[in-house]
Amino acid sequence: MQRIAPFVAALVLSVLTVALVLATRRLGFESFDDFVPTAFRYVVGGALVVVFAPLLPYALMTLGFNGLTGRRDDLVTTGAFRVVRHPFYAAVCGTLFGVGWLVNETGVSLAGLVWFGVVSVQAAREERDLIARHGDAYVAYAETTPRLVPTLRRLVTRDSWRTD
Repeated sequence: MQRIAPFVAALVLSVLTVALVLATRRLGFESFDDFVPTAFRYVVGGALVVVFAPLLPYALMTLGFNGLTGRRDDLVTTGAFRVVRHPFYAAVCGTLFGVGWLVNETGVSLAGLVWFGVVSVQAAREERDLIARHGDAYVAYAETTPRLVPTLRRLVTRDSWRTD
C-alpha cells in the first residue's frame, strides 16, 4: 500500500488542480488580474518557483536510492532536509502555488493551497512516527528546522545547501 500511495496522491492532486481550474473559470474567478498587478504576480510566482522547484530533485539526490525505496533507517538532516523537514511536500505545494501566479490561474494556486493543507496534516502524522523511531534526535531536528516553509535565513545560509 505504501508504494501505491504516492501515485494515488499525484492522481488526486492532478484531478484537484483541473477541478479547481474549471471551477474558478465557471465562477469567473480564473485570473489574478483584478486583484494583483502583473509585475507583482510575476515576481512572487517566479520567486516561489525558484525557491521550491529545486527542492524536489535536491531531496531526491539527498535521500539516494535507499531513501526513495523506504529502506533507509537513519535520520536524514542534510541536504534538502536542512532547509525544511519535508522537502518533497514543500516542493510540490510551493511550486504549484507559484506556477499558478506565473500563468495567472487562480485554480492552480488554489490547488497549491489545498494541497498545502493536506500535506500539513500528513506531515504531522509522519512526524509522530519519526519521533517514535528516532526519539530526541528528531525532536531536536524539528526544533531547528521548519516543517514546510523555509525561512529566509535557511535559504541564504550556505550551510543549508550542503549535502554532507
